[in-house]
Amino acid sequence: MSQLDIQIAVEADGWEDETALEALASRVLGAAETHLATREGQPFPQQPTEVSLVFADDEMIREINAEWRDKDKPTNVLSFPAFP
Repeated sequence: MSQLDIQIAVEADGWEDETALEALASRVLGAAETHLATREGQPFPQQPTEVSLVFADDEMIREINAEWRDKDKPTNVLSFPAFP
């Protein structure tokens, strides 16, 4: 299993503390990594893989979604590649 470098930012009220969110993210991403490697033949790279998660509210996500995707509404997930 590769090393995961998980960065957590909590930008709104109502979320668990960062330690709990990091533990949850680690479990979920670890399960995804195992599935990709064993079932899909797509292992994570051997070097540390960085994942940045921002926990926000609907208003913040709506603003980001409008700016980057021209969709003036909230959404559950926005993802951005690290490299073009």
